[in-house]
Amino acid sequence: MLERVIFPHEQERRLLEERRKEKDREKRREIEKKLISLYVYVGEYFKMSRPDPKQAKLYLQKALRYNPSHAIANYRVAHIYYGEKEYAKAVYHFERAFGTSGWRIK
Repeated sequence: MLERVIFPHEQERRLLEERRKEKDREKRREIEKKLISLYVYVGEYFKMSRPDPKQAKLYLQKALRYNPSHAIANYRVAHIYYGEKEYAKAVYHFERAFGTSGWRIK
């Protein structure tokens, strides 16, 4: 079975251009939500379906630039950092994912 290849660049460019041109704040937020969804989808694809942690992290970090509290993006990038043995970053993103930034292990 041939694997479907994802090329998000066209869609990303189109959304970024729409965002740049849009003056209405609400419409810009809607466009940003679409960008975040695109980045998370592609990040998950590269993390799970076609393992490439470098590409996955790149797209998940793009999503987090627009929404630093995005639970799924934080959760997925935390797993990548954990796999890279970057434990402090992994903990930070796990805490963001679960909304437990005030919680600490003793």
